[in-house]
Amino acid sequence: MFKIFEKFRKKPENTENHPTGDSGTSSERFTMMPERMERGEQETLLFFGNVHGTARAGEKVSWLCPDGRVVHAALTHVYDKKKKERSSVRDQKAYLSVSAPEGTVSDWKYSVISDIPFQIEAKVREAVENPYLLGLLYELKSCSQDREYRNILLREVCHAHYIIPVYGELPSSATGSVTLDKGTVFSLPSLGYEGGCGALPVFTDWPALDLWKAAFLKHKRQTMIFSFPDALSMRKEDAVVINPFGPVPFFMDPELIRSVESSSAYQRDFGEAKVRKVKLPSESSILLSYPAINEETEALRERLFRYGESHREVGSIYFLLKDDGETRSYLVIVDIPEEARERVFPQIYHSCRDVMRTTFLMDFITYEKADFAEEIMKNGGPVFQRK
Repeated sequence: MFKIFEKFRKKPENTENHPTGDSGTSSERFTMMPERMERGEQETLLFFGNVHGTARAGEKVSWLCPDGRVVHAALTHVYDKKKKERSSVRDQKAYLSVSAPEGTVSDWKYSVISDIPFQIEAKVREAVENPYLLGLLYELKSCSQDREYRNILLREVCHAHYIIPVYGELPSSATGSVTLDKGTVFSLPSLGYEGGCGALPVFTDWPALDLWKAAFLKHKRQTMIFSFPDALSMRKEDAVVINPFGPVPFFMDPELIRSVESSSAYQRDFGEAKVRKVKLPSESSILLSYPAINEETEALRERLFRYGESHREVGSIYFLLKDDGETRSYLVIVDIPEEARERVFPQIYHSCRDVMRTTFLMDFITYEKADFAEEIMKNGGPVFQRK
């Protein structure tokens, strides 16, 4: 497995017009994947590790955890590696003191702290950002033989959204979103690697794309945003390379891509939805609640609302969290005719699953059969209601 991760070191055969750029760490932004953590004073956590970029005391940060949770916090203090307080640190080993009230402590190993805005989904009017993936990639050289690190890295690779240069005449749009008409012709770039391997280059953010100085020398500056599965389906090349010109390139050869696509986690998140019928346990053994408000649940509420709005047969949709003592799952209650459930339920799941980061199961029931949830539905109300 390690040799697969080593292949990213290969440079494009023609580098004259494709400078690799610097490491990217001169950016005013920063990431850190902590090497260790300790409890600090006054509800803070003290993280030690490599700061890539510039971290400043007082700025807002996100603590991106491997279990999918996102903790928004403040960077209260910054110290150098000798624990001498500084106003900022740049591209060095350092200690970062992060505000974290009791109850927010998560698994720190393979987490990432960053001031780059976290995005659970790409939005056309916002610059694409992938701070968790970027933070993991910075430590690729030192951690690539660690199985847990590799698994988390590949999961983030699959869930990220990427910027890809597009060559051809595309329709213009003031909103940043276009619908491609039938017959629209465009092409995606390709990079040649040693041994004759071609790779589709994809980029985690604009700073990474800007390191490719030749990307738009002969073409109009236009890009599209692709999810990882969409990028795979669009490529003509055998391989994919993430951030080929820095800060840290990651080369995925055909063997690794096949391994990822065939994994149970990838099939769960992006493969054909599997629907199974289960009998509800007794009423007393089910704990129902409304999910806490965070990036994941807000994105799911928006997806559910859009589905209801665009399907006339849907009267209402309720979004709950269900815990039966063994498993925790989202519970979606949909007011539709019983005969429509076999079609509607998989459609809703497909529209939601790419933003499910902390809870991976989604249960469904029609409104007519959900009498056990009548009280909580009255108290909280639906996420969508047909007017």
